[in-house]
Amino acid sequence: MRDRDLDCPGCHGRRDPKLLVCTACWRALPHATRGRLARTDHHTRLRARHLQRELKAGTPLGIIRVPR
Repeated sequence: MRDRDLDCPGCHGRRDPKLLVCTACWRALPHATRGRLARTDHHTRLRARHLQRELKAGTPLGIIRVPR
C-alpha cells in the first residue's frame, strides 16, 4: 500500500487503512451520516462512493448526507 493511500480525503491527514476518513473528519460528519456509513448491507459500497464523491467535490464535512 502506498503512503498516499492512507491520506484522509477530507483533510489530507493520515487515516487508518480500514477507515474511510480520519477520526477527526469522522467526528465532523453529521450523526445520521456516520450511522449510515457504519451500516453494512448491500448498499455499503454505494454509500462509501457517495462520500468519496462529496469529498472530491469539496463539500464541507458538516453538511454531507449519504443515502440510506
